Amino acid sequence: MGLGTRGGGLGVARWLVDQGAQVTITDLRTREELTSSIEALGDLDVRLGLGGHDERDFTPAGADMVIRNPGVRLTSKYLQIARESGVPIEMEMSLFLRHCPAPVIGVTGTKGKTTTSLLIGEILRAWNPATVVAGNMGITALGQLGAITPSTPVVLELSSWQVEAIKEHKLAPHIAVVTNISPDHLDAYDSFEEYAATKRSLVHHVSPDGFAVLNQDDPETRMAGVETIACIARFGQGLGSGNGAWIDVGEAMKPRSICRVTPPSTAPISHRTPPPPWPPRCSMGPRLKRSRRGCAPSRARRTARNGSRRLTACSTSTTARRLLRRRRFPL
Repeated sequence: MGLGTRGGGLGVARWLVDQGAQVTITDLRTREELTSSIEALGDLDVRLGLGGHDERDFTPAGADMVIRNPGVRLTSKYLQIARESGVPIEMEMSLFLRHCPAPVIGVTGTKGKTTTSLLIGEILRAWNPATVVAGNMGITALGQLGAITPSTPVVLELSSWQVEAIKEHKLAPHIAVVTNISPDHLDAYDSFEEYAATKRSLVHHVSPDGFAVLNQDDPETRMAGVETIACIARFGQGLGSGNGAWIDVGEAMKPRSICRVTPPSTAPISHRTPPPPWPPRCSMGPRLKRSRRGCAPSRARRTARNGSRRLTACSTSTTARRLLRRRRFPL
């Protein structure tokens, strides 16, 4: 539902055809308005219904599944027909998260999500050239599935509309990053509160061994810390407490970065030729409790396993920062 002009509908259609599906593409826009997207379809075996939607295409008589383009409002009457008819509704990102064999870093936020996603991707690509970056930046995620193995780092930029599908199906990336939340797209939401809640919902279903990376300086983003059972890592200015990364501007007004990570021991760490396992896995001792706010440094020694070595993300350590700079541990 919705071919669109940014490649998302095209990528979904190609992937579905490759899976053997009989695909109908329906869009309110005309053939003339979608000329470039239709040309990009080439000889793909699909049925086109342009210039309007046929209600039959949203019932069991016309479809086994409806794939919603991010540009289609959640309140569309045609989606309501599908719901009332019992036809499941998916989006590209919900399909991707179901079929992706590798853990995913998902990045959302009102501003900075593209820059943050690309930066994370470049950092990971320096460690593993096979890193995949896709999503809201115009790169179809489903189109990358063939190149992804269980050890491939994957970064997704997610708009609020893409997060809607993740929320609806109770899915989540392994690591959820929320950069900031401020008023935007209010023509598509009833209120700013609804928009902000949609953004924060990215962290709702992150598993206990996953991470929620939150902007401590943003009040709306900060609220997500009480909405997840994931381990929380915050970032911001000043000398923050707990797990995270901080920029401290001292009396000399010279920024210095602080990353709180404690090494497991003082034993020397041997050099590793192949890249270490991806992603770092977290575990907690059987007697340790966790709070809804994430790791409590005084009680929960949450560790990131890396082979036979561990990093405990709870307090400051010069040795740990040195290890991270050497990229022995891709946290």
